[in-house]
Formats: sequence, structure tokens, C-alpha cells
Amino acid sequence: MAVIKKSPSFSHFKEKVQDIARDLSEKESIQMPLILATLTDEYWADVTLGMLEHLRVKFRDLVNFADKKNRNTVYTSLKDHIGEGEDVEVSYLTPGINLAQYRKKVEQYIKTNENHVTIYKLKHNQALTKLDFEELERFLFESGPAETKEQFENAYGNEQKLSVFIRSLVGLDRTAAVDAFSRFLDESRYNTSQIRFIEMRR
Repeated sequence: MAVIKKSPSFSHFKEKVQDIARDLSEKESIQMPLILATLTDEYWADVTLGMLEHLRVKFRDLVNFADKKNRNTVYTSLKDHIGEGEDVEVSYLTPGINLAQYRKKVEQYIKTNENHVTIYKLKHNQALTKLDFEELERFLFESGPAETKEQFENAYGNEQKLSVFIRSLVGLDRTAAVDAFSRFLDESRYNTSQIRFIEMRR
């Protein structure tokens, strides 16, 4: 770049290359005409980009052999400016758990096991007993990817009942939905037009 811009810094870089060449020229095992040539002012008088590229390629594998005693050691003194520390409690999943991946595994597990006896009841709109609810939690938190109830609530919250959440994933069987809707119409006082309108929307 110094050559292209015709910068005065060219002399500085030339001297650095010559220092390396001087060190290398003292090594009997790697005497090279190019190394000796770089020590002359004639080499640098009309140096071209092609010559510099050739020199770079040749020197890059030899520069490690130059005496380190002639290299200046550079020391740095950097100070970090850090403010006062503050403890932060993260209400999240356990370290290393990806929230999106966790949800994907839980939801896939539920959908894959929709024939589980309790999930089957939910899908077909059958009433659940206390034992059914206990089995639902055991199925999800003891043998499934949800692992613990705490992790599950951290991912989904605790505003929604577990049975409602699972129903939202597996859906409601169409026959069960039609039966429930029919019972709703039987127990309600609608005229023929209103019933026809509701049936069109179901």
C-alpha cells in the first residue's frame, strides 16, 4: 500500500524487511540470492508490486527463523471499566435448555401419544376422574420430555389447565364435537332458523 500511495512510510517498511533479510542472511543453511538482494538499495530503487508479492511469498515461511532478539517486545496495559455488579435471578428453564426446542419436544410427545388412555378421553370429550388427572401429570412430568412441572410452567405459564392445554394440541374428535353440539341444541330454546344458522357454522 505504501508503494501504491507513494507514502513516506515506505522507507520504514523497507528497513523492516531488510532487518529480517539480514538475520536470515546469517543462517548458513538458508543463504538465498533474494535475501542478499533485499539488503541492497538497488533492489528497492525500482521495486514493483510483482517483486513485493514474490518477496512476501518467499519470506513468509522463512521469517520464523530470524533471531527473536532483534524483535521489539510490545507490552499493552488495558484497563476494563466495569460498573457495580448486580445479582439477577433468571426465572427461566434450567441452563442449557432452548425454550423453542423444549416446547417442540413436549408438543410432539403429546401428539405422538394421543391414544394414551387419558388423552384419548380428552380428545373424545369424556369426563375425567381425579385418577385421570393424576395419570396425566405422571405421563407428562415423569416419563415425558417435560421433565418437571416447574420447567413446564416456566415454558407455558400456569394460567391454563393441563387438560385444556393438551386438548388444544390433540383437538376434539369430530363425532364427539357433533354429539356435544347436539346436546347443547336440545337443551336450548332456539327456533328452526336459529338452529339452521348454528349448524351451518359448526
